[in-house]
Amino acid sequence: MHDKNLEQASLLPAEVPAALPTLPGGPVNVLPVAVLAAPLQVKLPKWPVSGGLVGPRVKICWDGALVHDQQLDRDFDEDDLLFDLQLNLTHGPHQLDYNVTLGNGSVSPGEAVTVTVDRVPPALGTPPAQLVFPPEVGSGVTDDYLQANGDQLSATLPAYGGQAPGDQITWYWDRSLNANEQLGTQWVADLLPPMTLIFSGDAIRARGDGARFVHYRITDYAGNSAQSGTVQLPVRATPVPRVLPVPQAVGATGSGANQTLRAAQAVGGIQIRIPANAVIKPGETAALIFGEPGQVGGVRVPIVGGAGDTLEIGEYEVAAHLDNRVPVRYETTDLQGVVHGSDVLQLTVNESRGLNFPTVQCALVDGSQLSLSRVPATGAPLRLSAWRMMTDYQRLMVRVTGVDRSDGGVDEAVVEGRKIEASELATGVGQNGDLVIPKALLSRLKLNESFYVEAYLSFDGSGRWPAVPTFMSLVPVLVR
Repeated sequence: MHDKNLEQASLLPAEVPAALPTLPGGPVNVLPVAVLAAPLQVKLPKWPVSGGLVGPRVKICWDGALVHDQQLDRDFDEDDLLFDLQLNLTHGPHQLDYNVTLGNGSVSPGEAVTVTVDRVPPALGTPPAQLVFPPEVGSGVTDDYLQANGDQLSATLPAYGGQAPGDQITWYWDRSLNANEQLGTQWVADLLPPMTLIFSGDAIRARGDGARFVHYRITDYAGNSAQSGTVQLPVRATPVPRVLPVPQAVGATGSGANQTLRAAQAVGGIQIRIPANAVIKPGETAALIFGEPGQVGGVRVPIVGGAGDTLEIGEYEVAAHLDNRVPVRYETTDLQGVVHGSDVLQLTVNESRGLNFPTVQCALVDGSQLSLSRVPATGAPLRLSAWRMMTDYQRLMVRVTGVDRSDGGVDEAVVEGRKIEASELATGVGQNGDLVIPKALLSRLKLNESFYVEAYLSFDGSGRWPAVPTFMSLVPVLVR
């Protein structure tokens, strides 16, 4: 049987089952170094028709050179299309292709495919590079240092040659030289901050005090690896007998350092309790720190009653952290002037929609319709009633979205970043007619179609906007 569609048509490319999945930005069909010492398995996709009185003949080429030539039986199956080839697997990209001569004499080439061989490990230099630690830990990684730096130690990973997608770093914190006690592993591209290793205080303390030997290994996607130099660090991280547990938010869900309050629970303010087993000694000065004092929503409140004290954080401060996470901690200063900090509570104040923000209003909307002819030249006035947890540092954005008269999309801000004024806290926004949709914008919208007036709040006044509208949207139909 002769198949004209098969003759001279490109067949599907050969497959290399051992090849790794291609990473974004990386080379294709990378071979793991573990398979380079053995014959490489190549699989040919079965073509639709064989035809002829004899079986097909398969020729496989590697970088243009014939490496396999085989006559198959007429009744061959897919297992007969799996070949173990002894190839010249030198470093770099290679081209694998093949052709099939059918029993009827027609020849069809297979689409060429690139196979990448990587035999070169990452270049860490000579002598190999070492992690770069802050100079202040050269004399010792202490509990005081860790507490002052978020209970963690960071180190900079030096740049290295051959960095590529798929590189992994494995780092070690050894109690004796060359012990290779692994502490963690991660994609180099996923390090946050970039090219920075973070050693948690818990992990450091778990390995105890004394001389510690810190090093890392970079392994590329193919499996080539290189070992760094070793940094010796003196460690004295065992905490002093000072217990300052994480503060607790009254009524919150969760426990330990991660707790959550619903926004509706924060109306009027919240309460933070200092644990009863906190060690705050007589004569010491202690304070609760909510957020970052000096920044919006940050406050420092004196702890007068000592351990077990419950302190009030006002609604004005809490409102800045709606739908966000705020660090809460406390500290005590001893008689020598040394400051001891507590563990940090990461308090999430979520579900702001539970505050039932008002709907955007427009006095010109009659029922569900806005008549363009009734809109004055100054535009359609909008209003927002006062809302719960309203502050004078919040900022407002109002957007109009809809369809224009050419059936194109419209999405424009009519207000963006407008600061809420103290005088508006009781009356709401737009009462003096300063919040409008320009008539020119309305005139571009398609008649007899709904459009959306959406209002958003930047709770902390930073200009970071939520993904969905804060207020209930106004959705009128625009009519003539």
